[in-house]
Amino acid sequence: MKSVQKSVVLFALLAISLSFNLFFLLRTTVYAPFSSYVVWNVPTTLSAHSYLFSSMFDTFEMSVTLNANSSVYVYVFTPTEYVRFQTNPASPPSYVAFYSGKYIHFVWNLSEGCGGYLWVVYNPSAHTVLITPYVVATYHPSTAPTGVCAEKD
Repeated sequence: MKSVQKSVVLFALLAISLSFNLFFLLRTTVYAPFSSYVVWNVPTTLSAHSYLFSSMFDTFEMSVTLNANSSVYVYVFTPTEYVRFQTNPASPPSYVAFYSGKYIHFVWNLSEGCGGYLWVVYNPSAHTVLITPYVVATYHPSTAPTGVCAEKD
């Protein structure tokens, strides 16, 4: 009798475990395409006339919010434009998008089907700037190439 009870209890525990695993698998499968991840939320300082850069994540929509105690510039570049910016800083940069101010917010979705973008935060002032970021990446792949990846030569 006791071995039957143990078997029933073990079977019940196994069924509960499988149910939780199945629930997790279904939840992940259904909601994963729209999962969001905070990728940068740690305040940082940016020295005078210096910059930070990162890539826009391929297959993700990027929501970028920056608060700064002085105006900053944000550029979105293709890799070719970034190389020009880096090698010839005296000339006006060529870019895909540009934002400026103490508060900047934009959503970038051209990288949903393209890994061809970099973004740069530049401090144009002669003093150090404190930046408080909140950058969120939401998994949202495109069914076709987007932005510069969709352009044909």
